[in-house]
Amino acid sequence: MYHWEDIETYEAHLQSMLGAEPWCIDDLNYRDGVLEITGWALAPEGQHAAVTFMVNDREFEEISFPLPRPDIGEVFWYKRGAALAQFRCRSGRVPEETRARGYLNLRCVHRETRLPFREEFDYFYPCERDEPPMPSVERRKRVSGGESAEVFRLEGFTTFIKLDRALRRTFNKGISKFASVLDWGCGCGRVTRYLLQSGTAAVTGIDIDPDNVRWCQENFAAGTFLHVPLHPPVDLERAAFDLIIGISVFTHLKMRDQIEWLYELMRVAKTGGVLLMTVLGAAAVSRARYSPSVVREWQTTGFIAHENLDLKGYIEDDSYYVNTCMTTEYIRQNWSRFFEVVDIIPAYIGNMQDLVILRKVG
Repeated sequence: MYHWEDIETYEAHLQSMLGAEPWCIDDLNYRDGVLEITGWALAPEGQHAAVTFMVNDREFEEISFPLPRPDIGEVFWYKRGAALAQFRCRSGRVPEETRARGYLNLRCVHRETRLPFREEFDYFYPCERDEPPMPSVERRKRVSGGESAEVFRLEGFTTFIKLDRALRRTFNKGISKFASVLDWGCGCGRVTRYLLQSGTAAVTGIDIDPDNVRWCQENFAAGTFLHVPLHPPVDLERAAFDLIIGISVFTHLKMRDQIEWLYELMRVAKTGGVLLMTVLGAAAVSRARYSPSVVREWQTTGFIAHENLDLKGYIEDDSYYVNTCMTTEYIRQNWSRFFEVVDIIPAYIGNMQDLVILRKVG
């Protein structure tokens, strides 16, 4: 079923897996009302002139695009113009209404229509600085892979906003309406810091990284933080949470470990409780530079896992943490044994990871 007769057919297949052309902010600086961002953006059909960048519905004053990015050209070798994906933007007149809103809305849009190529790819940057300290570079890198404190803030707040919007769209209520929230895989609080500010009654964070958990315990005045073992059970009460969030957790678990944790999440979720879990799906596979045989294996079996050494030396079993990709068919068939699979939003978190929305029905 998954045989590509020529390179053009395989290219078209990868493009269909990728979906809407993504963009990514690699660095951000915002001081004294001056905003600068750099990153990359794939232009539809390689038409760079059709792309521009906006902050709070106003075009950046200075835009340099396209610029060479050979690394992006290698990742997206099948996309025309990908090697010229780099952008640099600067604006010294960020709108005053930002202060009332509390955040900046950053967009990659069509130059003529001023509409985003995909609204779900927007970024949100919090302007307020009334928040806990920033974790060290080493801790941030273990969670996000990058060193920038501002990008750590950007990605955490963007994830929080997107989760809130997904809940409002699906269940007609945001995060603040849930009484007890579990941040499974909280790391050093990239998203947790915003959950704690959301107005929800109680937030618990758990993680297998003892150093990051200890940092959260010492730096977040609110919330409960626990170090948990690689394998359940965990020291949490049955049916304790009506919202459970897992960002980049199932993306790093082998099949057997996923099953163990699905049972455990089912145990600690309340009846009617909602789970928001991210996975690596088609969009992630399309940029992984896998060989056609590996892509075929993924599509045939629904599941592949490969080595990841990001947590080497920080957990007791270096082979535990992997990179895992799953198909939507695999998730619907296997996860439905534990929860109702309400929806799967492709490439929603980080403009790459799929968001799986689950509900405990009994």
